[in-house]
Amino acid sequence: VEALAGGDLGAAYALPGFESAARMVRHLGADMHHQRFLAPYLSEKAWLGAVAWHDGEVPLTATEHADGWCLQGSKIAVDRAPLAGYIVARVNVAERGAMIVALGSDLPGIRVDEPRWKLGLTSTPAADVHFEGVIIDEGAVLGSASECHESLRRVWMENAVITAAYHVGVARAAHEYALKYTQERVAFGKPIAHFQAVAFMLADAAMLVDAARWSVWRAAWGLDCEKTQDEPVGQALVNASEAATRIVD
Repeated sequence: VEALAGGDLGAAYALPGFESAARMVRHLGADMHHQRFLAPYLSEKAWLGAVAWHDGEVPLTATEHADGWCLQGSKIAVDRAPLAGYIVARVNVAERGAMIVALGSDLPGIRVDEPRWKLGLTSTPAADVHFEGVIIDEGAVLGSASECHESLRRVWMENAVITAAYHVGVARAAHEYALKYTQERVAFGKPIAHFQAVAFMLADAAMLVDAARWSVWRAAWGLDCEKTQDEPVGQALVNASEAATRIVD
């Protein structure tokens, strides 16, 4: 992830292997969900998923229906929504809290607004999604939010580490760009990289990149080993985002 983000953050962000939808189906779903939503990644070139989490003006709700559930409401700023073949959504259920569902984006009643294009991430458009009387069966339900708490926690931690790796890639690319520039630009007869004030900034940047990278790797290693990772993941995300912001500035 770091290497790809260092070359082109938009391309790295757009790759299906890093999306949250597949990770949620993997951790929360049963075999039938894996076959329905994950298997197409191996055979369909344009297969993508989207996660619809944040409610719009009309919160997304589910009411019991003869065939399962009827979804009504909207979600805002859903990444990949204009391109996705399926959607994983958090749905409010009266007196039962919330549940997580996975459904094909081609179901009747699903309407996707015009894409919102984001600076530097034009390969991954976002859009609001509206659910107007969408009928799903029980097989679309991955579980209740309370039942899936630990699995969701795992998904969000993996997402945080991947996001942190994006930041490390951007930080490294910015540092390499600055280093090349300061070696080429000449002032008072020598490259500006030879001036202490500039050299110290470049050295600080190099240390920030390394520190952020190691904190991300430590958090990723912990997740691979199934260790409790709240603190290392949080540190990795903060270290990497602060390093990227400081170095880019």
